[in-house]
Amino acid sequence: MMPVSTWTWRPARERWLAYLWLGLLLDLLFFVTYGGANLFNDSRTEHLQLFLEWERDLPLIPAFIYPYFSIFVLFFIPPFALDVAALRCLAKQLAVATLSAGVLFVLLPTKLGFEPATVELPPLFNLLSTFDLPYNLVPSLHVAYSTLTVSAVTRISPTWLKLLFWLWLGLMCVSVVLVHQHHLVDVISGFMLALVICNTMKVHDAC
Repeated sequence: MMPVSTWTWRPARERWLAYLWLGLLLDLLFFVTYGGANLFNDSRTEHLQLFLEWERDLPLIPAFIYPYFSIFVLFFIPPFALDVAALRCLAKQLAVATLSAGVLFVLLPTKLGFEPATVELPPLFNLLSTFDLPYNLVPSLHVAYSTLTVSAVTRISPTWLKLLFWLWLGLMCVSVVLVHQHHLVDVISGFMLALVICNTMKVHDAC
């Protein structure tokens, strides 16, 4: 009998091996694509303003850095819910999102519109300012990755768990704005990118 996706507290060895190998490949693709686009946009002298002026007045809420970084907890969940075939398909979805976003980053060289923070921030904020340049904005890969992952694991989840995951996703989408890492158009375009990919590459079908 072919393995099927199902929640388990003890994922099979095959799931972990697939998860680790695919994760390594996705990490390499991300660093090359995202990092390359960021450096390229950093060398450009003109950047688009795709945010609305009133967005500059949105408050910086430091506590939202924790739901923002909770994406790394979310990334750890798929092997507990998806079989090897579904993990591979989710990896393909994430790869398509990365490459699509990379093209858009270059075509739409935007720059963050928020002013630097004037208040003391939690240490986690230092990771953002140290490793991330303020250019790769449209679409938000943070939102796209989160949406794709939540969509994959909730397809086999009971209603109460689906609700928790989608609430968690909503919190992460809000957090990218309230920690001043993205604007509203970035969130919307990231969600739309994930939606298109979900509708064309379904994790629990042939992918």
